[in-house]
Amino acid sequence: MAVGVIAVGVPLAMLGAWLGWQSAPALPTEAQARQVTSEVLPGAQIAEVIRNPKLFYYEHEGTPDSDPLVRTLIGEDDYLAGSTEVKLAAPLPPSTETEERLHAAGWEVLNSDPDRLVGSKDGLLLYVLPPSDVASRPTPTVEIVRDEPVLAPALSITGLLLGGTLGTLMTRWVHRQAQVATPTVRRLVKDGTVVSSVLLVPATLGVLITPVETYLFASGNVLYPVWDLYTFWGVRGATHLGWVIQSVILAVTLLNFLRSGAVNGRKDRPTAEATAA
Repeated sequence: MAVGVIAVGVPLAMLGAWLGWQSAPALPTEAQARQVTSEVLPGAQIAEVIRNPKLFYYEHEGTPDSDPLVRTLIGEDDYLAGSTEVKLAAPLPPSTETEERLHAAGWEVLNSDPDRLVGSKDGLLLYVLPPSDVASRPTPTVEIVRDEPVLAPALSITGLLLGGTLGTLMTRWVHRQAQVATPTVRRLVKDGTVVSSVLLVPATLGVLITPVETYLFASGNVLYPVWDLYTFWGVRGATHLGWVIQSVILAVTLLNFLRSGAVNGRKDRPTAEATAA
């Protein structure tokens, strides 16, 4: 069963989560972000508004150091959620004042501490962030990102259960066919299953651990999808190679099954002489 979950359940869980995330709302436009900022921080001096409307993206997409083919096949670092960022040119007021204005504007306050103030409304998360030592945030920032849609975990769990069931049935069938196949096919199935399962372990752990880490230990942080770890250097390449090996095992087993069926069919068919007799 474990092999079935790894081989089929995990990919369908990632696909289900991706489909669920498509129902997330659009990010606010630059004008809307300015309006929200003026409601939450009246009189705030806005230096710049940066909007990336993509659902999720690689930070270095489009740069000379980022090869689309390598990124697609092997992966890349810095996988980020789309956001609308409002860079401020003045210090933030006390967090208690901002929290009151969030409530007044209809935002539910999820987290309030010196490092961030987080509000939720209409499928969006709003972060009021002080300056940071990180190069990307030298000034106070109001950042708006998409909250995780209800469909994302629902479809992810559904994909994991259906895929796990389908994968278990498939691996059992492959195992049965391997028992009556040639030694070469049996060796391919045995060794290929072990190697591909090892290659798929990182992505599997990511799919299983990310929701737990997000909901239990990362309250107030940006919600990343279950396929997040799959996007990174090496993990994506290993995952693709594991899927290729699993596909080869299935294809060889199916061809061997069809060929043996054809041979047995010819053996069972009566000859012309026997028919005449």
